[in-house]
Amino acid sequence: MLQLPTLVSQFPSSTKTIPALHLLPIQWPQPQSDEILLAMEEAELEEKVYLLFSVFLHWSFSL
Repeated sequence: MLQLPTLVSQFPSSTKTIPALHLLPIQWPQPQSDEILLAMEEAELEEKVYLLFSVFLHWSFSL
């Protein structure tokens, strides 16, 4: 097994780094208004209701 100094000399690390600008967005996208946020929540609720209703129908017809 190689000791740490030997391992480091055999596999030197790269000196190139990626600037943080390319790794993270400047700002996370935010909803532009309360109306957009409300519409997103409403769509999520409608999807949940649809899924629950589908499961209920499947269950009731399988009886």
